[in-house]
Amino acid sequence: MKIKVGDSASVTKTITEADIRTFGDLTGDHNPLHFDKEHARRTRFGQPISHGMLTGSLFSPIIAHQLPGKARSICLNRFGLWPRCLRVIPSRYSSR
Repeated sequence: MKIKVGDSASVTKTITEADIRTFGDLTGDHNPLHFDKEHARRTRFGQPISHGMLTGSLFSPIIAHQLPGKARSICLNRFGLWPRCLRVIPSRYSSR
């Protein structure tokens, strides 16, 4: 199987304050926009928001478990960094 135009996949996750705190602790990103309600209230968001990379990480389970193919290698260069390619191997294979 290959990905075709019109294919779709999704994941649903409620991001909690605990998720945001854990992500901030893991990454060292303690920007007040994520944690300080008074600071965030004065921004265009009006309340603390999740880290962009936390929400972006929700693509991982889609790529790993929902998209077709035997294995996928993903190299992201959004920030000009190439730390390594992520090789994702799904749990289902077909024999040839």
